[in-house]
Amino acid sequence: MLTSLNNQTYLMKYFCSISLVLITLFIASSCKKEIQLPDTSLKKLYGKWNLVRSVGKHGEGEVPSSGGYQIWIRFDNFGIYEKYRDSTQLVNGMYRVSQESDTLIENFMLTTSAKYRYNGKEYDLEDSLRIQFNGDDTLALFCDCENGLDYLYTRIK
Repeated sequence: MLTSLNNQTYLMKYFCSISLVLITLFIASSCKKEIQLPDTSLKKLYGKWNLVRSVGKHGEGEVPSSGGYQIWIRFDNFGIYEKYRDSTQLVNGMYRVSQESDTLIENFMLTTSAKYRYNGKEYDLEDSLRIQFNGDDTLALFCDCENGLDYLYTRIK
């Protein structure tokens, strides 16, 4: 009887240990991973940015402050990208940053893929923009395409 009790105690400890290992592995694998950036200087992309203006290749654009509203974006260190008009979320998606190596100038490209809400409908949106910083608090995003917009943002502190 004592041997049977020892076996049961051993089995109980064994199954508890295995369960603890499995739970730990599950928790560790479900944690978010920080996005990999091609250069550590790009960490200044993280945070909230207020749109000062957007300008198109044909003169079209937007200056939110003159319309009495605010457009702002947020990038976190896990690759999450969000865009808001005042407190209403317009875009929620993912982003990645890559380095263009085919030019003499060091270019970093921001690629976003997201869901965009407009007039009660949801659209898939993907964009690729060239990143340029002016210090730590000014961000310019440039579209190299024919009909795209260029954007100027300032950091929200």
